[in-house]
Amino acid sequence: IFAKEARSKTYYDELGIITDRIRFYDSSDVEYIVYSAQSLVNRGMPFAARDVLLAARSLAREGEHGWYELQGLLGRCAKQIFLDSPDRTSDRARQYLEEAITAYRTAYERDPAKAFWHGGNIAALLTISRSLGSPATPDTDPATFSQALKQVLDKVSDVNDPWWHASYVEAELGAKNWAAAAERLKLFLDTAREPFPVESLLRQLTDVWA
Repeated sequence: IFAKEARSKTYYDELGIITDRIRFYDSSDVEYIVYSAQSLVNRGMPFAARDVLLAARSLAREGEHGWYELQGLLGRCAKQIFLDSPDRTSDRARQYLEEAITAYRTAYERDPAKAFWHGGNIAALLTISRSLGSPATPDTDPATFSQALKQVLDKVSDVNDPWWHASYVEAELGAKNWAAAAERLKLFLDTAREPFPVESLLRQLTDVWA
């Protein structure tokens, strides 16, 4: 509970210390490994966080909550490495862009309704990929994906979940519905009660969509 609270409040130094101490008692709990990696990537160490998550992959059972979290954070780490690359057009940078899309998509396609929050990242990264000259196909077109994501979100319709609203903001951006995205953003801000989702969406808007 202390680790979850530290992440919610964006206390990433404390999150790292707490999860490290907890692992003295349970070193194989995927949730705490993910929290530990979250502490690393949000303090500017995406490669270290990625290493932690890759080493823990065998501990996560596909389809369980921890697996979705681990896949999402693997995507986050690869995305951050791409964004921090000195030359985002380089083959090395694009490798991490594709890795991020694959990580998010693996979780999303396993169960879109359960992993809808990964969909916003997919829409954003497909948009970047297209801007870098990647060919447009039904699987890689951000507008097509975003329209499908909106259908998933409409079915889930969890209006009390800030991540649902955040995902809808990105779905509208991916569909190039700017006014609708702005309205969804207002609803997100009305719903978000903790710093973590606000920080996450702000970073996404400024670092990925801008």
